[in-house]
Amino acid sequence: MKNSDSIPFDLFLKNGVIYCIWEDREYSVQDVKNGIKRRLELANGIDCPMISDISNLKCFSNRDARKCLTSKEANLYLPALAVIVKNPIQRIYAKLLMKMNKNLIPSRVFNNLDAAEEWIFQLKSKQNEER
Repeated sequence: MKNSDSIPFDLFLKNGVIYCIWEDREYSVQDVKNGIKRRLELANGIDCPMISDISNLKCFSNRDARKCLTSKEANLYLPALAVIVKNPIQRIYAKLLMKMNKNLIPSRVFNNLDAAEEWIFQLKSKQNEER
């Protein structure tokens, strides 16, 4: 279920974590910018880690759209990122994006949602203890 016609992926907030579920389609720069805008609206000025599920994505060839994901705006209010993949090609792709992002935020790749959530919630707990 999409939350906006202008965002071609599912993006929602649950338990202080933003979830993004990508479909198997080609994404434009505008798609990515709309997604970033919606994520910032969901964060509402508060740090919210994100779990990004790219397991349905077979190709993301638009270089400019990929670059948008590593922009300064894309990282606002994003203290950590967990990426879910289902195959080695997606793992390589996710790690490449993380490298492009110069590890500005803690980021890890996982094979399933449970492991991604466990890591994200451990980080959130640690951050709350430090405050």
